[in-house]
Amino acid sequence: MPEGDTVHKVAEVIRKELNGRVLTDCRVRGVYGSERLAGSKVLEVRALGKHMLVAFDRDLQLRVHLGMKGSWHRYPAGIPWKKPRQSAVVVLSTASTELALFNAQEVELIPTPQLKWHRQLSHLGPDLLAASEPDWTDIVARCYRYRQAEDPLGEVLLDQRVAAGIGNVYKSELAFLGPLEEDAFKPAETGLSPHRVLSDVCPEQLKGLYRRARPLLQANLGGWSRTTRVDRRQTPAPKVALYVYERPGEECFRCGKTIQAGFQGLQNRVTFWCDGCQTR
Repeated sequence: MPEGDTVHKVAEVIRKELNGRVLTDCRVRGVYGSERLAGSKVLEVRALGKHMLVAFDRDLQLRVHLGMKGSWHRYPAGIPWKKPRQSAVVVLSTASTELALFNAQEVELIPTPQLKWHRQLSHLGPDLLAASEPDWTDIVARCYRYRQAEDPLGEVLLDQRVAAGIGNVYKSELAFLGPLEEDAFKPAETGLSPHRVLSDVCPEQLKGLYRRARPLLQANLGGWSRTTRVDRRQTPAPKVALYVYERPGEECFRCGKTIQAGFQGLQNRVTFWCDGCQTR
């Protein structure tokens, strides 16, 4: 599942290609009549959490959720594709560019007036990459509104109804780093176990985790590989980019103990943590 920073970066590329352009071709697999959008103008491309929305001047919006395997491919108009055209789930063409989406988890066309009632979009929490800073008190309230007291912290952080944008990488990294103190890239003295239940995490700790998530996501909107150890806008990438994610069996940067790995939640999402300095 892509993190929010990935979706925002992809949306920025698509925006540069499509905003204000007229479509010469449009195909959305499984949507009857989608080819009639040829001739329409793209009004806006935006990311909303892990969703991307493309607005057309026909009062319609294309919603895309990439899932684990979705990817956009860009081809100059008239150049043969590297993949079979019929395998694309979405094709958006202009006079200069063809954009093809492959293997996406979800695609659909939605009448713009119905967006506010959409089963997923209407329940999304504040986007942590929105232009304006979220209401952190509201995000903490959403933790208790949508989750149960016995739910593990790792699952709470992944819940897009609480706040949109945190994926599996940031879930593990945030739990390790702990609530924000001064520097978003500097770990707190101790972290919080992703297995710690919600009732054992105080509101200030929750607020601190989400407040740390926003600058981490913002710092990874550039064209570099994601890192939570330094701000790549100011510092060269370290040899090891992440604190715990995909580092099972390696030494913890904070306490020297061994990084652990396991699976968590109904979706059996892989999780990484240090038993030495992430308190349960």
